[in-house]
Amino acid sequence: MGEMVAESKVLQVFMICDKCGKGEMRPTGEILTSNPPMYPHKCIVCGNIANFPYHYPYQRLVAIEEAREAVGNEVNPDESR
Repeated sequence: MGEMVAESKVLQVFMICDKCGKGEMRPTGEILTSNPPMYPHKCIVCGNIANFPYHYPYQRLVAIEEAREAVGNEVNPDESR
């Protein structure tokens, strides 16, 4: 059957501070060499520090239709030969 496609939308995922409940958590730029690696974040309102397994904010794709066969310009150019 090959590749299937589905139209998707992009969601921006934010982490809000557990301490103050208002500020957005932003990465400090550090990486903790734990397994799995953790990423320290700092609240932009109260300065609270917390570690997360992801960099916030990040983007998540969400399909808004069922997977279907590609048509037209959705077809992978390598498969159209």
